[in-house]
Amino acid sequence: MKNTSNTSLLSFAGLLWLMCIPTAAFPWTQPVVISPSGDTETSIPKIARASDGRILVTWRRKFPDWRLFYRERSPNGVWGPVETVSVPWSERPDIIEDPLGRPHMFYAGTGAGGKTDLFEAVKIGGTWTITQFTNTDTIDEDYARLGTDSLGRIHLVYTKNNDVYYRVWNGSWSGETYLGRCDNAYYHRPDMSVAPDNTVHVTWQGRTTFYYRKFDGSTWLPTKVIGTTTTDNFFAYGKIAAISATRIVAVTFDQLSSAVIKWTYSTDGGTTWAPLAYLNDGHYPNMDAWNGKAHLVYQWSGGKSIGYRQWNGSAWTPAERVTPDTGWQGWPDIAADVFGNLHVVLDNESKQIYYVTSAPDTIPPQPVTGFAAAEGDGSVKLTWTNPTDPDFKATTVRMKVGSCPANPTDGTLIGDYPGEPGSAGSCVVSGLTNGVVYYFAAFAHDSVPNYSPKACVSAKPHQLTCLEAKQLSDNTWVRLTNKVITYTSATQGFTYVQDLDRAAGIRVATAGANLSVGDVVTVEGNVTTRVLSGLPSERQVSSAVVTKTGSTASVAPLCMKCSSVGGGSAGPLVPGVVGGIGTNNIGLLVRIAGRITAKLNDTIWVDDGSGVVDPSGRIGVLVKCPDTNIPVGVGSFVSVCGVVEGSIPLGWPGNRRQIRIRSYADLRVY
Repeated sequence: MKNTSNTSLLSFAGLLWLMCIPTAAFPWTQPVVISPSGDTETSIPKIARASDGRILVTWRRKFPDWRLFYRERSPNGVWGPVETVSVPWSERPDIIEDPLGRPHMFYAGTGAGGKTDLFEAVKIGGTWTITQFTNTDTIDEDYARLGTDSLGRIHLVYTKNNDVYYRVWNGSWSGETYLGRCDNAYYHRPDMSVAPDNTVHVTWQGRTTFYYRKFDGSTWLPTKVIGTTTTDNFFAYGKIAAISATRIVAVTFDQLSSAVIKWTYSTDGGTTWAPLAYLNDGHYPNMDAWNGKAHLVYQWSGGKSIGYRQWNGSAWTPAERVTPDTGWQGWPDIAADVFGNLHVVLDNESKQIYYVTSAPDTIPPQPVTGFAAAEGDGSVKLTWTNPTDPDFKATTVRMKVGSCPANPTDGTLIGDYPGEPGSAGSCVVSGLTNGVVYYFAAFAHDSVPNYSPKACVSAKPHQLTCLEAKQLSDNTWVRLTNKVITYTSATQGFTYVQDLDRAAGIRVATAGANLSVGDVVTVEGNVTTRVLSGLPSERQVSSAVVTKTGSTASVAPLCMKCSSVGGGSAGPLVPGVVGGIGTNNIGLLVRIAGRITAKLNDTIWVDDGSGVVDPSGRIGVLVKCPDTNIPVGVGSFVSVCGVVEGSIPLGWPGNRRQIRIRSYADLRVY
């Protein structure tokens, strides 16, 4: 709650503020996640502007390895990839654009003797170059803050244990200048702002004391106390923003009854300061000075959203929420870009880094990639990969005959498919007419919505044969209709189906308890390659759903010689058998006849005089039986009805000739 006793401390300029409050009220965008999914305890984000309109962001992931990451937003609003900057253990980064136009970071890392040292990271030519900046085994160097000036210098303040130091880069780094002492570096860490006249303004704190010091270009002026609190309260996270050569504002968290933010200001370049006064409830303040204004973000009272206020040198705008009131949100940071738009990053429940901007969102996501169509009987399956833009929300798919849909309202709406950035998307369009060419367009969009340029693909649905399906590349979706089951085993977990005209068959890598030989079915799944002994053996439908649509009285096998079993290959993806001749028939129900030449466990070998040599050295086609209780012996003349199955013994260069029978009714003795 507001501490009204602080009102009497306001200066005359503060009273003017009460009478003339400027307005802000920005159209903040919805938060988007810019950190990778799955990271744990992502936090402490920092943000900076670049002179060309880019926005530079860094943050820390705590688990599993305490690394720092970087991502930048282009001037036209496109986010680049997440880049890993540091090695474990790394913490508390700060970032700027340096005088050479490069992303430039300082952060804390593991140093000598187990103590914390400072590391400097610069992105040069697309690669992060890291230098250990300090190297002491008795002192913790930490809490770096960076700034640049118009003379091409980099200014750095940091702590050594609980002392505050300053260094400047002007072609090389200077030695250290001691600025003062803080009681606890974690809470009372320094902050810095470089004014337009290149003077440097630094704050830090003790438990109950707010300190300020100024560098006028040649000399560090004496330390000033710009605020105090009572001994039973506690200052933390002081921030400063120099918006002109004369006007400077500083804020601090004060543990006064509850979490509150207090402020003070100077209108004479830091010589005198107004009494420290209440600003509003909140926590974790951060500020950016740009173009004559100070931009303040902080954790809103209650901890579930982020607040914003702006100081123009004489008054604050009213408090406004940057983010919706949801779960815990903290550690916000803010940067104004060179166009005047505001950009905010924050920790969302230590799970994600959120990004929000005040710029009206007119930028669409990138188009989907890999937009493809797989044809089925009266149906088409569309697949794509959603763009990686953090604000991507969904992909709209539309259909048209004759030409591709021109925009997100042209043609017939198939659906709007939400997804995560970079995720895979898909849909199945049914009820189509075979032989008609359909055109499909996909439009990725954000929550505004802004729609991406279209991705377009065409397809002509038709009834696929088993041979067509077998010749498709791995992971292609298929929908096979009006196929008949020739073999199924729920215990073994697979099924074979074939075309009704016995042209070809295919293995289905699933089996349902209610499926039977002779059922007419529809099979929907993805074509893959069954691999045996490290080699491709046969094509199959995986992740399949098999739906019974009817039944037939019987399934007649295709009669053939033993030497024809398996056949040759059918294109580059459909293997035959070693030495195979004729049409590929792996997966098809066939019948052979001949004499049993050998018998072993659940296997017999049958030869019709073709003299087929099995990899075991035995003569004949290998016949796999249901069990070891085979009711016939060597020398018997039999006919065998079964499915030709892929089979590659270890060390053999490809498939042998093999038939799998369903029951002993398929084995007839003559």
